[in-house]
Amino acid sequence: MSFRPDMPCRMSWLPQMVISGGQTGGDRGGLIAAAILGYEHGGWVPKGRLAEDGRVPDCYPMTEADTSDYPARTKLNIECSDATIVFTYEDEPTGGSKLTLTAVLKAHKPGMHMVLDPKDRTKEGSQKVARAIRAWLDVKQPKVLNVAGSRESKAPGIQDAVAEILLLVLQTPASCICGKVIPEDVWERTGVKEKDTPLWCSKCQHVTRWSDF
Repeated sequence: MSFRPDMPCRMSWLPQMVISGGQTGGDRGGLIAAAILGYEHGGWVPKGRLAEDGRVPDCYPMTEADTSDYPARTKLNIECSDATIVFTYEDEPTGGSKLTLTAVLKAHKPGMHMVLDPKDRTKEGSQKVARAIRAWLDVKQPKVLNVAGSRESKAPGIQDAVAEILLLVLQTPASCICGKVIPEDVWERTGVKEKDTPLWCSKCQHVTRWSDF
């Protein structure tokens, strides 16, 4: 299915859990976003919590596979999830990203390849990508979302980019993208929803509107 960046931002579905293989880059970006917003998160990692920066940080509740083989944990994460999204800078994925997308197809599960522009780190650019992902999630409705993508050494900056985008995707009216709680009564104030009044976060300066959801 194709998605346009100008699709409506409203959606009715969010996953209950986010998992990944823990690698630097796209994988780690998914875990960062889920942790900040309080989502259940985890996933399978190679034996020894192997990653290109040495070891997947212990702050992430990962499960070690019986082998240090990367493809083995990739397959396990696909099996344990309802849908997978793969982030790259490449139109044609290579390496582990290509392996992941191929395995998703073989497993007959929903998959999305999201190509990011490394030159566009603007808020508007991230919001466009987030809208496309939200539209896809609303169709596929995964309870467990597997996040994968290029490693940081191959695609510098992709870890932060994925985290920023998924913070927008996974945000709910209950909190800002930084995790600061938004009291429920704020949204009930006269005109806040109807006029789409911007709410400015004193912690991170992010602006949230009702239309973001």
